[in-house]
Amino acid sequence: MIDYTTVNFATVLSLSSILSTVTYFLLSLKVHKISKLGFLFSVVFSITIIIPFSSLVGPTSAVLVGAGTGFAAFMMQGLQDKKPLGIGIVVLVLIPVILYTVVENM
Repeated sequence: MIDYTTVNFATVLSLSSILSTVTYFLLSLKVHKISKLGFLFSVVFSITIIIPFSSLVGPTSAVLVGAGTGFAAFMMQGLQDKKPLGIGIVVLVLIPVILYTVVENM
């Protein structure tokens, strides 16, 4: 029997991964700089951040995490530039901190 936790985990993981790749694709399409490594970064970042919180957050948080990790992957695709790399790292650090703060205050 499938319970709520399993359905929530699958929904949150899928939404986060899909929105991360869509966000990365749209941002990269605007600057005409799409790479396979960026897609990989976006999915890995998304899954890494959302799994610890998957039983505690809902679909809305998954959408926000997906958009944030897609943006971070976009910023980190040019690893030779220092400023975008720093912005990407800051975004990746802030997303779990914000999620933890929100979950703790619920």
